[in-house]
Amino acid sequence: MSKYGEVAAALRKEIAAGEFGESGKMPSHKELAHQQGVSYVTINRAVAVLKREGLVHTTYEGTFLGAAPATG
Repeated sequence: MSKYGEVAAALRKEIAAGEFGESGKMPSHKELAHQQGVSYVTINRAVAVLKREGLVHTTYEGTFLGAAPATG
């Protein structure tokens, strides 16, 4: 498994365990990279996987749990 795949799996487990609190806001990508011991690029790729799976969405305010809210 690729490193970003391993990180995505670890983040999935953290999401399932409720480790990101009630706000649903995840730490910054820089902080996640530090916590996971990987590069910023690896975190970006891992978060992209979680976005495709509908587990997280990103806004200018950060990365949040769940699919992006519907607009329109």
